[in-house]
Amino acid sequence: MHLAIRTAAFCLLTAAMLLAGCELSGKPADKPLPKPEDEPAQELLQQSATGTAAVLRPRAEAAAKDGLLQIVPLGPEKIAKLGAPSCLGKEEDVTIRGDYEVRFTSKDGRTQILDTLRDWEIIQPRDQPLKPVKLDFPGMEAYYFMPRYSDCHGVEFRVYGIRNGEAALFEFQTGQGVFKEFTTGMEPDRSPRAQDGQLAVTGGYAAGMDGVTVYYFEPQAAAARWVLTRTERKPL
Repeated sequence: MHLAIRTAAFCLLTAAMLLAGCELSGKPADKPLPKPEDEPAQELLQQSATGTAAVLRPRAEAAAKDGLLQIVPLGPEKIAKLGAPSCLGKEEDVTIRGDYEVRFTSKDGRTQILDTLRDWEIIQPRDQPLKPVKLDFPGMEAYYFMPRYSDCHGVEFRVYGIRNGEAALFEFQTGQGVFKEFTTGMEPDRSPRAQDGQLAVTGGYAAGMDGVTVYYFEPQAAAARWVLTRTERKPL
């Protein structure tokens, strides 16, 4: 009697184990759960895909005799329509904002960081790379860059000089101090120009003014400066 009970119990236990094994072997494998650290990467990818500048290209560049001058974004740019006409531009113009580096790469491959432009706003008719304007001086090439083509009274610009394979931001030295940028009138005939070995800059103006001031700067390459030598008043 006891032997029969033990035999039946053993058979029931064996059957239960076999049944459990069959259920386990027939169960499909669960897919691995995504790692928590994967989620931010997916979000970052989506932000890049829907952002305004998925590929960082030079915002401006110029091929100089001794190398390549570039203004390069340090991260994604914020690009939008101006939205309303004003003295800053037309309604359909494009505003571009970001952080930038100004770099010069010589023909032998050396790269210099000439300038850093933080939270710079550029307003132009189209979203396309800009070309700094070249001016020639004795023994030196100079390139100026204007982030805007229009403003209420004048537009600011910076000048980068290249000499003997070296480049630098040339600052403006006046009786009021030293400045990285200067302001000029917006009309093409009043743009900065090379004149008799000097940089001539026609200042901005406002309504009611009967004349403008022309500033003449002498380049001092060793100090990387434009030194003001004289001014001239011209009627409008």
